[in-house]
Amino acid sequence: MPSIREMLELDREALDELFAEAESPDVDDLQGHLSGLHYSGAGFLDNRLFKRAFNSSPWRGMSVEGSRGVNHLGYPPVTFDAVEFTVSRTALEEGEAVLFDYGDLNLPPLSGIREHVRRVDDDTYLCAAKYCVAGDLRFMYYFGVEPTREIEVK
Repeated sequence: MPSIREMLELDREALDELFAEAESPDVDDLQGHLSGLHYSGAGFLDNRLFKRAFNSSPWRGMSVEGSRGVNHLGYPPVTFDAVEFTVSRTALEEGEAVLFDYGDLNLPPLSGIREHVRRVDDDTYLCAAKYCVAGDLRFMYYFGVEPTREIEVK
């Protein structure tokens, strides 16, 4: 299965297939800090410029603790926590997934975001970001996350 870096080379159709074939992780598998990359999206979000712009953005991953999560923003050495979400399980056409739900936010337009997480390999996850419009979820883009690896300095 591809790593989060290898998934950068996949087009939208390949990511659709990979997401459909992936399995749902347990919420416990996603605990801790997750680093990630953004991939192809819908419409104008489906191009190399989008990938480069998003992957150069100040998003520095996310952390999950229990049933809550938070995104990290900034450029090292200055980063801060922003945009919290809830974490739960949900059912999709493809099967179950873990849901990162921004619906509790009193911060439109972010409160419409729903991210569905599925496992493509042991510690590699593919996420489908969708936006809720009048009760209908519409695909926005894919991104991948993996646990942040600690580097021990001796």
